[in-house]
Amino acid sequence: MLRGQQFDRAVALLGNLIRTWPKNEQAHLLLGIAHYYRGDAQASCLSFERTLSINPGNADAWHNLGNALVRQGRDSEAANAFHKALEITPKRDDAAYNLALCLRRLGELNSARAELEKLLARKPRHPAAWSALGLVQQDQEDFEAAMASYDKCLELEPNSLIALQNKSVILRQRKAYAEAVHYSEQAVAINPDLANVHQNLGSAYAALGQADKAIDAFQRAVDLEPLNATHHHWLNLLMWSEGREGFLDSYRQTLEQNPDAHELRGELIYKLNLAERVEPALEQAEILVQRDPSNPYSHKLMGSILRRSRRFEEALAAHRTALNLDPQIDVNREELATSLLAMGEARDAIQQLDQLIARHPLHQGYLALKTTAWRILGDERYHELCDYDRLVLRALVDTPAGYSSLSEFNHALKEQLLKLHISKEHPLDQSLVNGTQTIDDLFADAHGAVADLQKCFDDQMHRFLAGLDHDDSHPTLARHFGSFRCSGAWSVLLRPSGYHRNHYHSAGWYSGPYYVDLPQAVEDKENKQGWIKFGEPSFEMAEPLGPDLLVKPEPGLMVRFPSYMWHGTVPFTTDETRLVVSVDLDPGRAEVAEAAPVSAPSAGGPSDPGIAAF
Repeated sequence: MLRGQQFDRAVALLGNLIRTWPKNEQAHLLLGIAHYYRGDAQASCLSFERTLSINPGNADAWHNLGNALVRQGRDSEAANAFHKALEITPKRDDAAYNLALCLRRLGELNSARAELEKLLARKPRHPAAWSALGLVQQDQEDFEAAMASYDKCLELEPNSLIALQNKSVILRQRKAYAEAVHYSEQAVAINPDLANVHQNLGSAYAALGQADKAIDAFQRAVDLEPLNATHHHWLNLLMWSEGREGFLDSYRQTLEQNPDAHELRGELIYKLNLAERVEPALEQAEILVQRDPSNPYSHKLMGSILRRSRRFEEALAAHRTALNLDPQIDVNREELATSLLAMGEARDAIQQLDQLIARHPLHQGYLALKTTAWRILGDERYHELCDYDRLVLRALVDTPAGYSSLSEFNHALKEQLLKLHISKEHPLDQSLVNGTQTIDDLFADAHGAVADLQKCFDDQMHRFLAGLDHDDSHPTLARHFGSFRCSGAWSVLLRPSGYHRNHYHSAGWYSGPYYVDLPQAVEDKENKQGWIKFGEPSFEMAEPLGPDLLVKPEPGLMVRFPSYMWHGTVPFTTDETRLVVSVDLDPGRAEVAEAAPVSAPSAGGPSDPGIAAF
């Protein structure tokens, strides 16, 4: 009956058997398997535990218990169960493989890699283990090894979607966009009804600059999974950046058929707000609050739109409601603090922010809001966190070897960068307005003038850090260990009337631009067109705070500042462009476990827990 997938009948028969023979080890094991396939992981665990109470040395029961625990999201307990199975049968391949998957999900990458390498040493023709090893190596940013593992997998299993998709991801990171498209197209050919393969293909086409094909691929992903917000997200980001008609139509069309798809409506509201379409955003927010009133996210969104509309009292009330509905969601408390600051209620805002900072002391956004609160109160601690003379680097880089001057270097750099600006509009979810931004990490597999620039940055930053002391009481200097790594680099090309909205860098420690090419408008010292400004918050305020520092850019100038510092740019009006390269830096010493890099779908669910028992 189990083989014939008659699981309910199998459960009934096994129940009768166990009532007659309660110590039948095999009956409890089979019952656990039947429950597993019926989708009742909790009952499955109970049956496997009863098997083990009869015989703690049953490796099949330990392995199957591990799979049932995985299904419940209990990876730590599952890893222990797989370990027990391997203690009894050390060369058990399925337990070793599933243990490695568990360890990866738990972030224990070195242990996961070691388990997979041991498995492959004794069983080198195991394609799933090769693909899993590639995922772990990709998480560790060991991309050369990951590519080799995916190639091994594809030698054994040419139709492995995991290997094909993740190889495409790495090739995109290396800017080998045509090859990335090739592997993504293979994945689509293998399974054209899987939405994720179309999404990956769309990303590869977009990186190659083939917007029409990218939009078609993203639209296909939406058609296959219309309630998946991720597919709508990438489709509409690209449509915005390409200036296409139909921006946000996919949300509206899906909501017509699924009016209670609250996550999608929330995403629509968020994007309308980013696109500064405040009135339609407010209309949708009212619908969301009416249809999903118990969801704090509905009120959080409503409050954000109201604050943008300068309806501060109503915004504050909405954010209080969101926090009351779920005090454990940090963003609810953050939005309440922001609305308090918008009304000048800095002391009340600090009470909220201190709770957030106690839990997340390195969160740059919370620190940015705290500086605003101190500035409103006239607290001297504002100047400790925003000590522009001490903490901000402003210096011309050295002329790289092989160039006669910085001007010659910047000319070569400009030629290389302009080829990478392939979109037509600014990214919807970034700070720049009326301009374009490069995709992917600019310094990944950098060459030519871009590689020279990275070395210039490193040399100048090392000299700057040598003049700073470690200070455990300061949120920036407490993370100063004398070294750093670049966590992201990109180029921004602003057109006439272009500028950066005020913002902070959430993912950095130090951040900042390098000026490659500037409009003559920056010489306007009265209006300070194109200058970088510091200290002005991004959100609407009843009594706005202006900038408290403006810096005049010049070609070859490198600026670096703590990532929590509010900064933006003054628009310029002349018919020129403004080209910069910006970076985010992390401290050289790892402080917390970092999120894994983006990759294609994981290695899938547990192996069949019943194979060993049948």
